[in-house]
Amino acid sequence: MSSTHRQLISTLIQNDKASISQLKLVLQQECEALKARNHTELPPLLEEKNRLLSELDRSSQQRASILKATNLPTTKESWEQLLRDMTNSETQAEWTWIQDELKACHAMNQVNGKLISRSRNTLGHLVNLLKGQVASPELYNQAGVKRSNSHTHTMIKA
Repeated sequence: MSSTHRQLISTLIQNDKASISQLKLVLQQECEALKARNHTELPPLLEEKNRLLSELDRSSQQRASILKATNLPTTKESWEQLLRDMTNSETQAEWTWIQDELKACHAMNQVNGKLISRSRNTLGHLVNLLKGQVASPELYNQAGVKRSNSHTHTMIKA
């Protein structure tokens, strides 16, 4: 492997570490905004999250290019073998850190998704209450057509 590839790999890993650290911070801020129901903070956080994910995607494409240039298949195993062959334990440790932090980011994003889902359910329930509708499950009739059993109890008439 050429020294150019080693330098590129080192740069990619450092960039990934920075992006992941920022992504983790954005996910924490997103979680706090969701818990506080402060939805005005969300759009800039989502833009930043998308930007960081795009950076990580570009880095992944560059890793694939390095693997292709060294005639290796573009798999995680090939990348890890390439790192092992470099005999730089610091780089390998950084890659392990990146993998662990990506898993943590994934878990944080799932929590945020659950918060969003619960918020949507709560909002839907409140809207139904304002409309005077009683929440009930959708059932199928004998013809197999889905029908809602919601009953309207109007609270106010104009």
